[in-house]
Amino acid sequence: MYDRLHPEDYYSNPSPSALPFKSKSAMNTSSSEIRAQPLLVRVLLIEDDEAMVPIFAAGLQFALPGSVFDWTTSSQEALRKMRHQNYDLVLADYFLDGPESGMDFWKTCHQIAPDMPVILTSAMPVDKFIRSWDGVRRCPPFLPKPFSALQFKNVVRSTLLPGSEI
Repeated sequence: MYDRLHPEDYYSNPSPSALPFKSKSAMNTSSSEIRAQPLLVRVLLIEDDEAMVPIFAAGLQFALPGSVFDWTTSSQEALRKMRHQNYDLVLADYFLDGPESGMDFWKTCHQIAPDMPVILTSAMPVDKFIRSWDGVRRCPPFLPKPFSALQFKNVVRSTLLPGSEI
């Protein structure tokens, strides 16, 4: 299935228009009303393994039909993109190109945009991920690789709509 997907089919160039999910009317919509409609969200994917991009693209279309995403391979480029485009969610690999990790990105992002939902992904074992956050009071959701489409959907949707039954 994934061999027919091409990243350019799913990610977009940033546009200045705001998404309905970020609008005031959408923010006042109940989670049951949101579940009845497609979640139109803009996602920033930070992943240095190009082979993973179609997998994330398919997962996003399964979890959030109609969503669009921008893709970058480094923390620095992700922060540049965030200065010019509003995102509803960031998916970041733990190990990235460049000197900063996904954890470093999350810490920086959390300082400049504390309400930005960020999900970290990695093939590292869950217990190692937990130990890497020793002494930190709050850490982002973690999606261990490999993941199923249902796991991906559950983590993404519960991160965007906390407390709702998705």
